[in-house]
Amino acid sequence: MQAAILDNQAAVTLNHIAERYFKLLYQQTPGQATMLGIHDYDDQLGSLDERDLLSTAGQVRQLHGELCSLDQQGFGLRERTNYKLLRAHMESNLIVVEEEQPWRNSPQFYVEVAVFSVFMLLIREFAPLEVRLKHAASRTRQIPALLASARKQVQDPPQVYTEIAIETAHGGLAIFSQLLPRLAAQLNPAHAALRDEVVAASNEAAAAIQDFAAWLENDLLPRSNGSFRLGHDRFVRRVLQRDHMIDATPEQVLARGHAMFDETLHQLEEAAAAIDPHKTWAELIAEGSQQHPAATDLVQAYADETLKLRQFVIEQQLVTIPAGETLNVAETPAFQRSIIPFAAYMMPGPYDTKQEGDFWVTPVAANATPEAAMRQLSDHSWYNIPAIAAHEGYPGHHLQLIYANKYSDDIRNQAGISSLFVEGWGLYTEQLMHETGYYSDPHMRLFQLKGQLWRAARVIIDISLHCGEMSVEEAVTFLHQNVKMSEQGARGEVRRYTTSPGQPMSYLFGKAMILDLREEVRQREGAAFSLQAFHDRLLSSGSIQVALIREEMMSSSN
Repeated sequence: MQAAILDNQAAVTLNHIAERYFKLLYQQTPGQATMLGIHDYDDQLGSLDERDLLSTAGQVRQLHGELCSLDQQGFGLRERTNYKLLRAHMESNLIVVEEEQPWRNSPQFYVEVAVFSVFMLLIREFAPLEVRLKHAASRTRQIPALLASARKQVQDPPQVYTEIAIETAHGGLAIFSQLLPRLAAQLNPAHAALRDEVVAASNEAAAAIQDFAAWLENDLLPRSNGSFRLGHDRFVRRVLQRDHMIDATPEQVLARGHAMFDETLHQLEEAAAAIDPHKTWAELIAEGSQQHPAATDLVQAYADETLKLRQFVIEQQLVTIPAGETLNVAETPAFQRSIIPFAAYMMPGPYDTKQEGDFWVTPVAANATPEAAMRQLSDHSWYNIPAIAAHEGYPGHHLQLIYANKYSDDIRNQAGISSLFVEGWGLYTEQLMHETGYYSDPHMRLFQLKGQLWRAARVIIDISLHCGEMSVEEAVTFLHQNVKMSEQGARGEVRRYTTSPGQPMSYLFGKAMILDLREEVRQREGAAFSLQAFHDRLLSSGSIQVALIREEMMSSSN
């Protein structure tokens, strides 16, 4: 009885610290709360003013001290995991705010908050349209002030950051010049005042974004000479130790990346020889890439494949699909296309009642030349679509994140988005489809391996960009020459890598850790091992780091 009381008291204290911590974060950047399905801050845009950011960081540091002083003797297994998760999240956040200071070197930091915070209110139907538009109008009115603070604070950013901000600003402009006014027009006459309010706020925001984009192009871009490199020390302290919880150095990660690249290349060559011994894998990929949907049918092709995959998962009993989930397949929003050249998944918030995900497919640009359109479509070969749809939909990101939303607690819901597990699971499912016989043509296996080669290249580029001397152009060339990616696609990929250190390496490293854990559990359970039971248990841990999931799964008390 006494032990139970201690456990309860420890958990209450831990959860109270977490509650205060996340409240601070959501007051600073309310769009994060909206994304999670927490709607207490939907009318706020937040402040990216340096004084406010550092003031919040000071309060976070105080909470971190309280957290570190907790007596962990009273923790159960789940509390021990949540303690580690929350502490790592706080420490990573403090490194970003106090050391990396994105408000000084990233105009995209401001543009993304402005655009995405409003867009999140429009894309999810969590409340009646008039309620969401009222909040959207409030946030939209605050955009000019947010962008004004960017002009004062951004100093010498990397050129690539400014270029991305320009593209995002131009793409996001449609939300305010077209989408918001169009939605406002759908309001009934009883909400005429709100309609006018939305239109007025949209016009002001659109003008502010246009002015900001002009400032970015004419003033900031010519003096954007900063470095995007995170640096060896911060890559270790923030990315490897806190975000990923990997006990390795960048040099070891890089060596592993090269080894995985070479191993995958060997598998590709073997798979190609089995199809046609007289052609290289690159030649077979090039031929297969010419077989693709028409530009107008691209989204529908992915929608059809997603339905087939969902049924396959059910029939093969690979993982239990929770009731009530849905997945929409749609075009990538215009403002995200500069950093999502292929496809991506937008999860429902863990606190949203409606568990509906969005699988975005980036369409061919309306003004693309015939040559550019063909290059983009070649990345969506019929042989490639199954692996991409598995990765993003079933049993990949959508299913995994739906599980996390269903089974996680408050700390895991808000601090537990580990790219190492989320992206590792996505890549793992591509191989799982091969292991379970989903790929109906050997070319599909070839394209899946080509995708794995790309992820191995990401490990090499991620470390080389942020801890070494590789330039953006060298990284683009590496992808183009060694992975046979189009230059346009490679450029979009590398630009994203510069803004998200540690995320590109997550895919193949995470997959390897999941496979290692699967084998460890299989060895322990022997004949009783069930793939479905393993997957259900794995996904029920939430989206936390693989190392923490392993501790829970392998604990004798679990």
